[in-house]
Amino acid sequence: MILHDDDEHTHRYVVNMMMQIFGYDASKGFQIACEVNESGRAIVVTCHKELAEFRVDQIHKYVDELPAANEPGPMKASMEPAE
Repeated sequence: MILHDDDEHTHRYVVNMMMQIFGYDASKGFQIACEVNESGRAIVVTCHKELAEFRVDQIHKYVDELPAANEPGPMKASMEPAE
């Protein structure tokens, strides 16, 4: 499952999302946020298709519990077959 950069979401948003959806700790969430920012995308998890579909849907529906006044809508995520 891949998270795509959009230059609109903060590192805090990504960290909170990674913690809430995937159960990652803040350090892992920050690592993913940095990778998305630097590379334009990050592999968040490799899993079976049904779980990947579920996680993509969760990301598309995610709303930060402490949104900033100008926080945009959800981030984009997608799936690709593992190599």
